[in-house]
Amino acid sequence: METLIYCRVSSKEQAETGYSLHQQEQASKKFIEKSGFVLGKIFIESGESAKTQDRTELQKMLKYMKSNVGHVTGLVVWKLDRLSRELYDFKSLELRLSKMGIMIHSVTEPNDLNAVGKLSRNMTASFAQFENDQKSERTIAVMQQACKDGRWCWKAPLGYKRVKEKGHSIIAIDTENAIYVQKAFEMAETNTYSKEEIRRELQAMGLPNLKKDKLTKMLNNVLYMGKLKVSWFPNLIDAIHEPIITKSQFYKVQKIMLARRKGGINKSSNNSEFPLKKILRCGLCGERITGSKSTGGGGSKYAYYHCSSKKNCSIRTPKAELEEKFYCLLNDMILRDNALKATIASITSEFDSQKKRQQQLIKQIKGEMQREKQRKNRLLDFMLDGTLGEDDAKVKMKEIDENLLSYEAKLEANKLEDIEIKILINKFKLFSSNFGDWWLNTMDIKIKEQIQSIIFPNSVFWDGKVFRTGKTPLFMRLSGDLNTPMRQWYPRADSNG
Repeated sequence: METLIYCRVSSKEQAETGYSLHQQEQASKKFIEKSGFVLGKIFIESGESAKTQDRTELQKMLKYMKSNVGHVTGLVVWKLDRLSRELYDFKSLELRLSKMGIMIHSVTEPNDLNAVGKLSRNMTASFAQFENDQKSERTIAVMQQACKDGRWCWKAPLGYKRVKEKGHSIIAIDTENAIYVQKAFEMAETNTYSKEEIRRELQAMGLPNLKKDKLTKMLNNVLYMGKLKVSWFPNLIDAIHEPIITKSQFYKVQKIMLARRKGGINKSSNNSEFPLKKILRCGLCGERITGSKSTGGGGSKYAYYHCSSKKNCSIRTPKAELEEKFYCLLNDMILRDNALKATIASITSEFDSQKKRQQQLIKQIKGEMQREKQRKNRLLDFMLDGTLGEDDAKVKMKEIDENLLSYEAKLEANKLEDIEIKILINKFKLFSSNFGDWWLNTMDIKIKEQIQSIIFPNSVFWDGKVFRTGKTPLFMRLSGDLNTPMRQWYPRADSNG
């Protein structure tokens, strides 16, 4: 028969009270000797909290007890709160040991088995929890105030580090690692890379052990745009630390990721390296023309447009050559005079209508956000009064936070900007006379595709030598030869007549 010893102290407790593991061990050994027990194994727990039973040495001890049922008859601790500061955890642990025939002995507290002894033990455990709850309340109050002040109280995420400022611990940009965060958002906002491609790029830059789920958390983290999101408060809080990315970047990425989760974006079709993929068809067999890179003898990569047919179609043109020819084709297209006037009038009218629609939409979004915040406040009340369990509340809180982020993204995407209509019209005139230059110089794949679809609503055919545009819109004309008859495009009647 043997009696075990369990000692535990957290770093904070040792700093504040001065009692050490060595002192606990010596006092426990003297107690065993004085009581006439046989000393067994000693389990030492250093620097772990008593709020959880998932402690390393505690679990080792329980495993040892289970494998030595009948041989272990007692457990000595310096104080009962060494085992747990949570009343429920202590009582469940006491019951578990009791079923194995093991009695818990305290060096500094009563160990009587009569009614008074049991009451004293229960009160000791209750006071331990009371003290723990008080500490938790004080800690939470301090953390809540820190969050209100814009300070992040938890571990600094990648790209930030902890620094001291005016007696407070805050996060500041870690320039060595912030480059990874910036790169991740820059790639994500182009909407042309998968998360796996972003992850591999960051690893190639020198960021080790980045898993896909951690990348997702990074791209969802509002800290990077200078905001705090905590469950205590329904709204995002302005942080005092310097943001690594802009708000527009963050919300643009959220919108892209939301659309991908809903299956709204086909990443493979948005390849900025081959902008003509969506519009070109093979002039020989009619199949789509796609783009890819091949490796030359010296290891260099060469980009080509080629027919996607599997019937050994011969169309294969270097990317630079084909895009230069397409640029020249675009520069030959301008708006007819009457169409230009009508379009400007339409732009002015649409500008006014869109502004009204935006105002209505913003009002609607703000209303939805207010309802979600009220819902979150009710959840907090239900959780505090015990109507709703903490786990259930956290699930619902997460759902509300995701909704609020989505609404924030919509607000950012639909914010009203001070746009001068005259400047907009002048830009349109310039655009309509320089389609090729606009197409060539823009880096946004969506704008390239929109320019292509404006001028060529149907496919453009490439036979390896020249383009065959087939039908062009009535509102377009060739700038070079106005007398040359054009094959014109007429809208087909649909089922509505």
